[in-house]
Amino acid sequence: MKSALFALLALAAAGLSTGCTSPRQDYMAQHPELKPEHRKIMAAGVFKDHDPVAGMTRDAVRLTMGTDPAQVTTVNGEDAWIWIKKKGDALTMIDESNHSGGPGSGTFSGLPADNGDNPKKRSIVRTTVFFRGDLATRVDVTEEPLGAGGN
Repeated sequence: MKSALFALLALAAAGLSTGCTSPRQDYMAQHPELKPEHRKIMAAGVFKDHDPVAGMTRDAVRLTMGTDPAQVTTVNGEDAWIWIKKKGDALTMIDESNHSGGPGSGTFSGLPADNGDNPKKRSIVRTTVFFRGDLATRVDVTEEPLGAGGN
């Protein structure tokens, strides 16, 4: 029995040491033509304002963000994918309501009230990636205050 348990633990450890890859890493390995700046952005797993995204595919953008956009819309004739998250919380995506289509506008529902004890809870980060056809043209990342009480 001990030998079977040891063998099972050895197999598990071997699996961990082989370094399972993520879909993003798999994509980068399968696409040697990716520009170095696109590889750097994808490896970071996040977009910064005005990152050099021109030419990234929709698949590369989706894999970089790790999730589908919260909203897909059109702004000034370009497709726009929008992700919204509370500042400091990389995993919690929030839904947006009453969005007019432009950065910096709209109200947000479903947010917990801010009791003022943590300033990070008073803002959201909006990441908008613009596309012409299947290729990204630019990215805008903005931080927007929520105001008192989560409004």
